Order: sequence, then C-alpha cells, then structure tokens
Amino acid sequence: IDGTADLFASPNMEHPQALAASGKAGPVTRFSRNALCAVTLPGAGFTTDNLLVRMLDPKVKLAIFTPGADPSGDYALQVFARAEAVQPGAGAVLKAKATPLLGGREAPKAPAGQNPILYHLKNGDAALFLGYCTIGKGLGGKQFETVALPPMLAVAADYGMTVIHGNAKKLADFILSDKGQAILARFGFAPR
Repeated sequence: IDGTADLFASPNMEHPQALAASGKAGPVTRFSRNALCAVTLPGAGFTTDNLLVRMLDPKVKLAIFTPGADPSGDYALQVFARAEAVQPGAGAVLKAKATPLLGGREAPKAPAGQNPILYHLKNGDAALFLGYCTIGKGLGGKQFETVALPPMLAVAADYGMTVIHGNAKKLADFILSDKGQAILARFGFAPR
C-alpha cells in the first residue's frame, strides 16, 4: 500500500490479513462471500452435471484468471485440486490446459471499452472461464451464462476488508450495515 488507500478490500482474506499483520492496517473483517462458477456464452451446453467432463474435454478451451496475481485464479487452482480428488489425473489435466487470460500483467488485453471475458469468449480464446459467480450479475446476466460448479468442485470465496486510515471506518461500517449488504446482494454477493 502506497499511502493513497484508506480502506483495502479483497476477494480473499489473505491479502488484507497480510496488511494487518504488517501493522499497516487494522483488524480484518469478512464483508461478503462469493463462489466460483463456470462463465460461458448462452447456449454453449455447459451444465452443472456435465461440467467436469466438458472441462476435461481436450476440445474445450478453459480460461482462468492469473493465479498469484488475482485471487480468482487461486480459487480455480482449488477447483482443480478438488477435481483431482474426484477423478485422479483430472487436476493435472485442468491445470495444464487452463489459460490465464485475465488478471495478470502478462494476460492478453481486450480492446478498450469491451468486457474482457465477453471478448475472449466471443473471440474463441475460451469456451468457458472459471470466475466469480457474480460476473454474470455484473452484466445483468444477459450476455453470460453462469453455471454452478457441482458440489464436489465448489469453492467459496470469502471477501475481506481492513481499514488503513481511521477516516474509512464509516465506509467499512456502511458496507457491513443492512443497507450495504443489501446492495451487495443485488449484485449476487452472499451475506458475510
């Protein structure tokens, strides 16, 4: 943190906990939850029941966010580890075929003004992304189809925040309030 942020929020708990542990921020609070889903174009034929089989299909291009640079990519690796427990060898196949198309410095860029996930799906760079279930809500749920992962692969994402400067305490309190939680719920986030 370079001193310009008053509040730090993250789609994982580890990043704000690291700030707090370093003495640069206050206590960490979980403010919301999300989960990983498969995000694809409507009508692509992915379902919760066929998702693992389809992801393992060599013809299906699988994309993720960049592990280490974006927590969504780290959660995708957890999905692959769960796939390995369900079907030995599946985790290694998924990890090897997954292309990090978003969330890292090396990730290819979509043209300015275009949603990068939609761009990569329409461009054929991927048939599906593993990403947050709220992605489809962000576009009103009309341009994407969001498919829930089967229970044996499901990974939850706890979102954490920490106050860096005291003047952000009011914002943190609002996010945790009933009104703040209702706003998050409208966009598909689960309560804290």
